[in-house]
Amino acid sequence: MTAAEFKNAVREGKTPNFRDVDLVTCATCAVISGISAVMTIPAVGGADYRDCTSLSLNGIECIRGKVNDDGSMEVTVEAAAVSPDRTSETIPKNYCTGDLLRDIAEGKEIEIAVNGKDGILEDIIFPEDIVSARLYACIGAGENGCVLVNGGEKPLKNEHLFQPLGADFSEAFVYGCGEITPFVNDPDLRSMRAGTKILVNGIIGTIMAINDGEDSEGVFAGVKVGRPSLSVSADIKEMMPEFMGGLATKSGRESVIAVAVAIPVLDSESMAALSVLDKDISLPVIDLDKSVRVGDAGYDAVWQDADRSIEVNPLNCLYCGGCPAGSLCPRKAVILGGGIIQSRCISCGRCLNTCPGEVYSMNPGSITIKEGCKEGIKEGIKEGMSIPIKLRLSDRRRAEELCEILKEMIEDGEFSID
Repeated sequence: MTAAEFKNAVREGKTPNFRDVDLVTCATCAVISGISAVMTIPAVGGADYRDCTSLSLNGIECIRGKVNDDGSMEVTVEAAAVSPDRTSETIPKNYCTGDLLRDIAEGKEIEIAVNGKDGILEDIIFPEDIVSARLYACIGAGENGCVLVNGGEKPLKNEHLFQPLGADFSEAFVYGCGEITPFVNDPDLRSMRAGTKILVNGIIGTIMAINDGEDSEGVFAGVKVGRPSLSVSADIKEMMPEFMGGLATKSGRESVIAVAVAIPVLDSESMAALSVLDKDISLPVIDLDKSVRVGDAGYDAVWQDADRSIEVNPLNCLYCGGCPAGSLCPRKAVILGGGIIQSRCISCGRCLNTCPGEVYSMNPGSITIKEGCKEGIKEGIKEGMSIPIKLRLSDRRRAEELCEILKEMIEDGEFSID
């Protein structure tokens, strides 16, 4: 079963038993900072990489590594890499690591520039020319669930966000896919460990490491949020691009990733963990202005009492020239004339606030403070306080799609449980 199927059965009072299910597929789809890649790039145009002083792919500077006997070279694409502003028709402004990896997965041509002793050599390579390309990512503590608010007197800008966060606790930005997230369903890490096979952006990958030691509470925005972090790896060239790509922020670009895990139903203990619902999960509320935890909320308001995806009414389009919704969409998913590229949209809600014609609609919900902590009470946070959600930085709909994909792969014998 998928996590959504299992949870819906629990909600209906029909909790599955051991005869009904032996595996539950769980997933998350989140905006993260920590995505990098290691690739083996073929020699192009007679270039001798031993004399290479720099190499870029679609304008993104790579860290040079070993030159192999066949002339190819190992390169690393850093997580924070962003292409400089260019005039190339194929490379947009703020093009980043996530965009490059998505283009490779889509099979697009890649511009390579090699700076050597004879000057700059420019050429085109295709993903099939790349000997190997492997993604490495750390899904951090915050991406497993938290709410960001701003108790300050002015809207707050942050390098990891793509719009200012409203002052005086007037709005919330939310991370996390709630009840279907792997860590929620395997809190004691009985099924997830280094070496466990998983899905990363639709392709089989591996858990490289889990931060489950003394500092396993996890830190986000300088605050412990009670979540471990997960490091994963997979082959980029076979990934499904709709789960990938960059996302524009104040300081540059973040990236999107989706990861799915099959959780075995081992005993009553694992059954109890799998039965946890959105309403049961504590969601830390962080005041980004002071980097303190000010309370806790529940996921039910985020995903049960709200819409999962953006609805589009193109008849409302005002054809207002520059299309503010399109220019400000962090995923470049909005199309001039009242359209949307579904394979790029993560239903973050940015277009709800930027389209004057109200072409785009969605109820993003509100979070309700279940309990205020000491710091929160000092700042004016009270139990029962409701804060409207302005942006969502995780995509529950996309995560549920990946759960379905993993379920089908298991049923078809394409994914085996070790």
